[in-house]
Amino acid sequence: MRKRKNAYELSRSQVDTPQDVVSLFWRIAHRYRHHFSSVLDLGAGDGRFALGGGRFREYIGVEIDRRKYPTGKLPRQASIVYECAFRHERYGYAACVGNPPYVRHHDLESG
Repeated sequence: MRKRKNAYELSRSQVDTPQDVVSLFWRIAHRYRHHFSSVLDLGAGDGRFALGGGRFREYIGVEIDRRKYPTGKLPRQASIVYECAFRHERYGYAACVGNPPYVRHHDLESG
């Protein structure tokens, strides 16, 4: 069984995407697709990709650190679930964005 990260370890692995990078991502993404049916944000942090100007029917942010919460009111079609990204069972998203969870290769299980 894998040991859960403590608060110190979580704080050291948290990286917030700069707002200009979030805006750039959505500008580039929307050049190729006007609207996304569903968006998955692994390592959602404070939900900045949900708040950053994307057009989507549904946004699911996955965040492991329960001390991270949205800096603003999320759009009605957006939500953040607090769980390990490796345990998120839904699939088939139109786009995946955000900071993926940092994992050392030593921590990966063979499965």
